[in-house]
Amino acid sequence: MLSRIQSDIYLPGKVVSCVNRMAGRLMLVALVSLLIAGCGKNEPEPEPKPTPAASPAAQVSVPPTSTPTPEPTATPTPTPKPIRVSLPSWLEADLRKAVDSRLGEAFSGREIIPVSADDPAQSNGWDVRLAPVTPPRLAEPGVAPWLLDTLQFYTNGVFLTQHGILKPGASFEEILEQASKAPASGTAEFIIALPGDVPALPRTIQSLALIAGATSDSTLTSRPVVKALDYLASLNRKGLFPIGHLNGFSSRKTSQLISEGRAGMTLGWETEMGWLTDIRRSGLGIKASKVPFFSSAGTGASRNYARMWCWEAAEPYREDPQIEAGLNKMAAFDPGDKVTARWIGGTTQSVIHPISELFLFENIPGQDARATSRVISEGWSSNTPSKDILYGLQTKFAADAKR
Repeated sequence: MLSRIQSDIYLPGKVVSCVNRMAGRLMLVALVSLLIAGCGKNEPEPEPKPTPAASPAAQVSVPPTSTPTPEPTATPTPTPKPIRVSLPSWLEADLRKAVDSRLGEAFSGREIIPVSADDPAQSNGWDVRLAPVTPPRLAEPGVAPWLLDTLQFYTNGVFLTQHGILKPGASFEEILEQASKAPASGTAEFIIALPGDVPALPRTIQSLALIAGATSDSTLTSRPVVKALDYLASLNRKGLFPIGHLNGFSSRKTSQLISEGRAGMTLGWETEMGWLTDIRRSGLGIKASKVPFFSSAGTGASRNYARMWCWEAAEPYREDPQIEAGLNKMAAFDPGDKVTARWIGGTTQSVIHPISELFLFENIPGQDARATSRVISEGWSSNTPSKDILYGLQTKFAADAKR
């Protein structure tokens, strides 16, 4: 056991040793703390939360830069050419008004220029016309039927009875004899009144030539045409058939003479004679009957004669789609509440038996109705034979066509 002195001697050593041990421990603690602190610094920092991405903007496709191509200049639509329409002179005012209205409807948007069928300067300058056409031509493009027209012999029974004629002659020779024997009247009256003004004279010759036997092969100097002109010359010499611009009758005038009781007989196509075809006017004794015949022509019987008036397009307008469509529309139109002729459509074409194609004065280049009337008038004044007159006309037409 140590003494107090030894204890006191060893005590400072113990203290020092204890102090040293404590210092060492403190240093160890500090060192551990430093290590722990160092390890803490090396730990990975927490990753930041991702910021929500903004909605992606719409992607616009930008075309590559190029030189812009200029837009083509719009070509103005050409104005359609006007349509020159030729209509026959027999169209009455009411029917003409209806036709004009329907032309405007059928050819909407096209200017329509009327041309005269009787004026030689305009007669061939048409694009669309209304003209007589026979069945063989209906198969041609650009031809559309519209009217069926018949040749009739009209009489005023009251007038004829007053002039001692109980029954009109069956032949034209008998009618000429009746007219020659009828007593003269103090007023301008005619037993038979036939159209003889400038446009009507060629058509009257043609109608009589047809009755006398003319066909599509007939020429102006053929026998039926000579017979027709001979007959008219006989009436003219007796003062029964005036001709010319001032004295000749139009088809409308002959119709008027019959209706007023100033004429007893006349010959005409239904379309040209207007309302005389309405036999309901029985109070005037007006009747329509079969056409008389020429006994000298050997026919010996009355016949029915018919023709078709058709819409026809000229070259090059047959290739115009609007022309074709317009003609089809015109062909589908009923002429209206007229008794002048029967409208024909697809259901009636098969039962039509019109006259043969006969154009003695129509469609002849150089034909001038005024010149024709003048040549015939001068020939009758000088008692020139009918065949010579017709030969002169035929020669003139040929020369005019060459010019």
